[in-house]
Amino acid sequence: MKHRCALGAERARRSPPVITSVMLAKPIFVAAAIVSAGMYAESEATAQTPADDAPQHTCTYATCALRIEPRFFAPQRLVRGTTGETVRLGAWGQDAMPLFGQSDSAATYGARYVRAFRQNAVVSGLAVIITTTAVLRSQRGRDDTANAILVATGAGLVLVSIPLQIRTDRHLSRAIWWYNSTLPR
Repeated sequence: MKHRCALGAERARRSPPVITSVMLAKPIFVAAAIVSAGMYAESEATAQTPADDAPQHTCTYATCALRIEPRFFAPQRLVRGTTGETVRLGAWGQDAMPLFGQSDSAATYGARYVRAFRQNAVVSGLAVIITTTAVLRSQRGRDDTANAILVATGAGLVLVSIPLQIRTDRHLSRAIWWYNSTLPR
């Protein structure tokens, strides 16, 4: 008959390290919950700024109207006028506010676009980091419960990013429409 402590030690050597997997997954879920709570804490409503004066237009609809051009296997691009000059919105969308500042409504949707773009970038970035971590752990021979949790978390974040991307595109589209509506014909 074996001693009770010896049985516990022998059982611990044979069983998989479940506690390690849970300990690894907990910080990931906590971080994801904090990021999600922070992103959704901001309200959708933004204060509209009053127009200083009537906007002065130096261009017409034909030369300055914005549109989105789809491309094959590449991100869409925002272009201006009949020439198709590319308009950059910045890495984090920061250049959208000066662009859409001519109209109250365009500025409101521009601000919503920037917020949604940043939220989507954070969620998508987390999904890539978490999934890459799972792949690297798997390549190093660590096929355990933690990898399954990491992959499930990464896949969940990808699914969360889909409606965020749709919302980002919708806000950009509305900001463009309101911007174009202020241009003289």
